[in-house]
Amino acid sequence: MHEESENDDKIKNEIKKAEDMLWMQWTEIECETILEKDCLDNRARFRLAQIWIENEESMDDAIKLLESIQKSNEPNFMEA
Repeated sequence: MHEESENDDKIKNEIKKAEDMLWMQWTEIECETILEKDCLDNRARFRLAQIWIENEESMDDAIKLLESIQKSNEPNFMEA
């Protein structure tokens, strides 16, 4: 029984980790939708900057987003 409980906890932790990483797959539209509701959502801001950099568009805006994330008081969401 104890072993099953440990396995359940491990599975729950893996699911939570996977859910926590979903933001890394957001599209530009998803990021913009999130930012309309919460303009300070650092995950959406970071992902949007990442998309712009990958597409080599809006580079100045991407840099501004990244700089504003660095200056924010939010905890570092990239740390595991």
